[in-house]
Amino acid sequence: MVFEPPVLLLDEPLGALDRKLRQHLRNEIKTLHKEVGKTMTYVTHDLDEALAMSDRIAVMHEGRIRQVSAPRDIYRRPADLFVASFVGEVNLIPVKLRSGVVHGPAGELLAAAQRPEADTDATLCVRPEHLRLDKALGSAGGVQGCIVDMTFVGDATIVDSALTMDCS
Repeated sequence: MVFEPPVLLLDEPLGALDRKLRQHLRNEIKTLHKEVGKTMTYVTHDLDEALAMSDRIAVMHEGRIRQVSAPRDIYRRPADLFVASFVGEVNLIPVKLRSGVVHGPAGELLAAAQRPEADTDATLCVRPEHLRLDKALGSAGGVQGCIVDMTFVGDATIVDSALTMDCS
């Protein structure tokens, strides 16, 4: 920074640090970025770091850029299934679009399609924080499944499930 470069490249600068130190230095780098006002290209494989540090994110796969957008848009409106799966946890549910209506794997009515196009098979991407477990079988707008495993990770419990009609 002494030579005042037009762009700073930070290639995984926090990669070898423990979690608390990473979070502290992440905030320091954000503050420094605001003070210096220079463009920073920040390379990371850590999703939380990318979402927290960025004004814009480029998601790359096999040498090609799949999406460039604001962090919130990358997470909430991924361009394709790769970006959806790469950026955070996502549940991929096979659905059928029929006459402007979304039907689940067992034919259950899920919702009206946002863009009623020709009848087709599709994949519904649902982030875990938008799901709700309900004991009532056949709940309106729901998909039946079975809990396969649960893992406690501190601030959350990860529930692995299988979409099926037979939970025996």
